Amino acid sequence: MPCQYYTAAEEAAMAEEREKHRLAELDKLTAMLCSACRLLDKNGLLMRESEVGKWYTQHELDDKARQEAEREAKAKRRATQKLKDSAFAKLSPEEQKALGLKED
Repeated sequence: MPCQYYTAAEEAAMAEEREKHRLAELDKLTAMLCSACRLLDKNGLLMRESEVGKWYTQHELDDKARQEAEREAKAKRRATQKLKDSAFAKLSPEEQKALGLKED
């Protein structure tokens, strides 16, 4: 490593970049392990009581919980947007403009 001085901000930025790279690599490896476990499970070869099998079981539960949370968040965003659209439709053009919701 070359002898070089980095400011605290530069060190922090480099550390953040290294962490992003490590997390991206971890995501990639996790996806690979998940795919391998899914294939083993599909063919009845995954031993659920093994360390990997237990990891995969928890991973499936976590995935389902994440997917459900994403569905709920999406439904909430849709409901909020529907409510906003409904409220906006009740305003006259002058009211919309006065509230800064519509330009001339």
